[in-house]
Amino acid sequence: ADEFCLGIDGHSVFTNDWDVALLDDWTAADNEMGILTTYVHHSSEYVIRTNGDNNPHSDSPHLCDIKVGGHGLPRNEGATNVRNATVPILQSKWGAGFAFGKCHSERRVPIDEHASYIFDGEEFSRA
Repeated sequence: ADEFCLGIDGHSVFTNDWDVALLDDWTAADNEMGILTTYVHHSSEYVIRTNGDNNPHSDSPHLCDIKVGGHGLPRNEGATNVRNATVPILQSKWGAGFAFGKCHSERRVPIDEHASYIFDGEEFSRA
């Protein structure tokens, strides 16, 4: 059986059949080592229908820029939008707000237990 891990922000909202859609997206990436990761859109009727279904649209959040954060450490810039993507797009970033993939990545690159309370830099070092 496949073992997947999901890391999300505490303010995340799940839509109906989110798990099916997520596995479909991961499969579409066609990359055993792939991690689906980004900063998710804010919850609204643009993203979630009133009945709880996902509201498909042409924009997908994508991490592609970095900036210098606190103490001179690199950090992700907010997500930009990619339009009309039919499969997940490869990127070199990792977002703590949403990350999904096979659990072997969590075992091979665990969160650094000696980096308590770090905010700026944790995503960049994880990527």
